[in-house]
Amino acid sequence: MGLKEADIQTGGKEKFAEVFEDPLAGKIGWDSIQKICRAKLVSHRICDKTSGPDRLVMVPTNIFKLFAVFLAVIPLFPYAILFSKSEIPSGVLVMLICAPFVSVFLAIIMKYCSLHRIWDHNVGLFWMGNGRIGPLEASKSIFYRKEPLLLEQIHALQFIQVSMQFYELNMVLNNGDRVNIIDHDNRKILHEDAVNIAKFLGVPVWDAVFSV
Repeated sequence: MGLKEADIQTGGKEKFAEVFEDPLAGKIGWDSIQKICRAKLVSHRICDKTSGPDRLVMVPTNIFKLFAVFLAVIPLFPYAILFSKSEIPSGVLVMLICAPFVSVFLAIIMKYCSLHRIWDHNVGLFWMGNGRIGPLEASKSIFYRKEPLLLEQIHALQFIQVSMQFYELNMVLNNGDRVNIIDHDNRKILHEDAVNIAKFLGVPVWDAVFSV
């Protein structure tokens, strides 16, 4: 169910509680909580190969992996000038010195943004990791974002529009806190993933994307 912009302006947060028939919907925030790793392209999708009746996994898409490699390699392009010119301009020399550090920094950021999203009924937890290690090991990684969440803490999924063509999917916890799952510009795909995740968890999707 989508909400019209006029409904939000006239009803405020109370309108969310009314539409979704849940008092908690009127108490939580409905703005964006994702501040980094925004990507226009679809970065993650549910993977059938690693998912099953008791486990749901979202993995990076191939296009996102290619984008991550490309972004990490771009800072190294000035080295092409090193082999094509006998004399190196001072500005290019500075770029050559900084390029490896920028490349490593971008590689770390992209790894941070490429974590698998894992919901597992066998252990009753949600966590982010590389898919090969469990929640306890992942929580010790410098790339891990948050402590594992108990699945029973997840009250609903929140689907919001944060700009003209950008959407965000969050988990709403019983205490009103929100945890971001993913965000990108493909409303249809993100809503489809939201429905599948909600079905797996047995929780509703609060779709507040404005109707057009």
